[in-house]
Amino acid sequence: MKHPLSASHFKARTRESVSTIPSAVKLSVLLAEACRRAFASFVSISWRVTPDRIEELNTESADSSVRSIRFESASGSLTIDIVLDRPLISALLEAFMGGSGTEAPFDLGERPLSAIENGLLDLVSERLASEVAETMGSHFGRPFSHFQEHEARNQSPAAKEQTSFRLLVNVFGHSGEVLMSMESNALIHQIRSSDPAGGNAEDDVAHNRLQRQVGRSDVELTVTLGPETLSVEDITTLRPGRMITLSSTVSTPVTLWSGGIAAFEGSLARSGDRLAVTIAAAIA
Repeated sequence: MKHPLSASHFKARTRESVSTIPSAVKLSVLLAEACRRAFASFVSISWRVTPDRIEELNTESADSSVRSIRFESASGSLTIDIVLDRPLISALLEAFMGGSGTEAPFDLGERPLSAIENGLLDLVSERLASEVAETMGSHFGRPFSHFQEHEARNQSPAAKEQTSFRLLVNVFGHSGEVLMSMESNALIHQIRSSDPAGGNAEDDVAHNRLQRQVGRSDVELTVTLGPETLSVEDITTLRPGRMITLSSTVSTPVTLWSGGIAAFEGSLARSGDRLAVTIAAAIA
C-alpha cells in the first residue's frame, strides 16, 4: 500500500467467550464442589451441587441478598457477587433447623429477609468465600485472601460485562440455585496469568503475525524543507517555467511526515545521482 497507515487497516479481533475457555469450564466444576463442601460443613446431609451454565451479561445483580466478596492475589483482585435464590435459602433454613425434608420448605415469597435469614446468608457466604478462595488458589496456582465488601458498588447502565456461574443445588429433593458473578476481564486476567504460555500463546502468534505484516507494509513519507510565503498576486502570475527562490538551503533541516504526523528530522544528502535525506532524530 502506498498511503499512510490508519486504524482502518487493522481488523478488530473478536473477543473470546469466557464460556469456551477450558480453564473457566473447569472452574465451574470446582466452584460447584466448593459449594457442596461449604453446605456440608454446616449440616452433614446429602447436598448435591452441579454446574448449570456460564453466562456473560452486561449488567450486575441488584438483588438485596447479594454478598460481594473481594478476592486478592499476587495477580490482582477479583470481586465475586454471590446470590442464593429464595428456594435455596428456604431449603437451607429447613436443613439448619434440623428438618428431614418430609415437608416442603416454606415459601419466602418476595418479602424482605429477616435479620435471622440475613444472618444465615452472611454465615453461609463467609464459609463459601473460604472454600472459593481455597479452590481458586489451587486452580490458579497462587494463594487468595478474601474479605466481604460492605459498601454497595455503584450500579449503572454502562456496567462492565459480567461472567456468571450458575450452580444448581438439590437437597431433600428440592432444588435451588447459587449464582456467582464477576467482571469478565478480571476473570480472564486471572486465567491468563495462571498459565502465561498457554493462555497467551494465541495472542502472541497474532501479535507476531501483525508485526510481520506491518513490517512489510509500504508507508508514504512526505519530506518538507519548510513553508514559503507568496502574495496572492504572485500566485496568480505563476506560469510554467517560472522559478521560485526558496529561503531554505541544502543545510536547512527537513521534516519527514507520515499521515500528517511529523515523524523525523533530517538533512538533505546525495545518494549517487539521486537526492536523499539523512535522518537526524525522531520527533517525539
